[in-house]
Amino acid sequence: MTSILMQQIIVLFLMMACGYGLVKAKLLTTKDSRVLSILSIYLIIPFVIIKAFQIDFTDTVKDAVMISLIAAVLINVGLVIIGRIAHMVCGMNHVEEASIVYSNAGNLIIPLVMSMFGDEWVIYASVYMCVQLVFMWTHGFSLMTGAFHCSWRAIIKNYNLLAIIIGIVLAILQIRLPVVMYQAMDAISLMIGPVCMILLGMVFAGTDMKEIFFNRRVYLVSLWAMVIGPLLILVLLKLVGLVDWVENGHTLLYISFLATMTPAATTITNMAQVYSGMEKEAIAINSMTTIISMITMPIMTFLYMVIM
Repeated sequence: MTSILMQQIIVLFLMMACGYGLVKAKLLTTKDSRVLSILSIYLIIPFVIIKAFQIDFTDTVKDAVMISLIAAVLINVGLVIIGRIAHMVCGMNHVEEASIVYSNAGNLIIPLVMSMFGDEWVIYASVYMCVQLVFMWTHGFSLMTGAFHCSWRAIIKNYNLLAIIIGIVLAILQIRLPVVMYQAMDAISLMIGPVCMILLGMVFAGTDMKEIFFNRRVYLVSLWAMVIGPLLILVLLKLVGLVDWVENGHTLLYISFLATMTPAATTITNMAQVYSGMEKEAIAINSMTTIISMITMPIMTFLYMVIM
C-alpha cells in the first residue's frame, strides 16, 4: 500500500507542478485559480460524493458506514485534544492550533481514495468529510473567531454536506440516477484529481517562499500537524481496536486515518483572511505541510501497515 500511495502522491504532485508552471510562465495568474476552485467546490466534489452513494445499501455497507462514522468522530475529537495540547505546550495561536486539527481532507483524500481503492470507497471518505465539516464550523469557527458559537449557516449551506444528504437519501431509497446523468457525473468526477492539484499549484506559485522556509514557527506547526498528531491518532486507533469490528476494517480505518496525514485545511486560510487577518501565516503553514506531506504520508502509511 505504501508504494501505491507514493506513486499516486507523485502523480498528484506532478499535476500540482503543472499549475505552478502555468503561473510562473505568466500564462495564468494565482487569481485565476478561483475558477478552478469554483468548479471543484460547486460541481466536481459534489458529483463525486453523489455518485459514490449510487451503490446497493446492504447491511455490509451500513456497518462499514457506521464504523467510518465512529472512527471519524473519534479522530476529530482526538485531534481537537492534540491541538489543545500543542497550544499549552508550545503556545500555539489560533491559526496554528486550527491548522494542526483540521486537514485538507476534501481536495486530497478523495482523489487518493479513488485512485488507490476505486470509486466505491469514496462513500467512506465522504463520511469523514461530513464529520470534519461539523467540527470545523463549530469548534474551528469558535477557535478562529474567538467567540464560543458556531456557523450553522455555513454547515447547512455547504455543498459537500448537501451532496452527502442527497446521496444518502438516494441510497436509502435505492433510487438510481438515469444512465445518461450518471455517465455525465462520472466523466466530471474524473476531473477531481487534476483540477484540485492544478489549483493548489497555482495558489502555491503565488506564495512568498521566504515566508515559508525562513519561518521557524511553520516547521514546528508542521511537525505537530504531519507527524505528532497522526502518530497519536494511530496509537488511539490501535487501542480502540476498531479494525476488527467489521469486514474490510483495515481499509476503512486507513481511509479515515489518511485524512489526518493530509496538509492543513485551506478552509483555515479562508477563515484567517476573514476573521483574523493572519492569512499569510495560514498560507505559509498550508504550503509547508503540503510539501512535507510528500514524505510523511508514505511513512505514516507504512507505520499504519505495521502497527494495525
